[in-house]
Amino acid sequence: MTTLTAAKTLSLVGRNGDVLGMVRIDEITDGRVHGEFQPALGFDPYLPVFERYTEIVEGQSFSHLDEIESEIDRLGLRIRFDESEVLDRVYHVQIFLDGGFGFSCRLLNP
Repeated sequence: MTTLTAAKTLSLVGRNGDVLGMVRIDEITDGRVHGEFQPALGFDPYLPVFERYTEIVEGQSFSHLDEIESEIDRLGLRIRFDESEVLDRVYHVQIFLDGGFGFSCRLLNP
């Protein structure tokens, strides 16, 4: 398996192998990956979920946070280094739609 390091670029992949976009890793701390997300056309069906996530966080409606985070986790997202290698699922995926596409996630097997 390839080692994750800052400045690597990964694909964010849906359960069915559809590419949602690219992630450029800025930092990895305590099993959490942080970076910038560049959406692809495959992201369009997922956009409403992350719009709701952003609204909940920005509106500080934290009573709804567990529900939307569970919904995102059920999407079965993965990250991939290249066409042949798919990493284990990621969880706690956060894509922030507040003027950019900030990204973070946790790896199941850091």
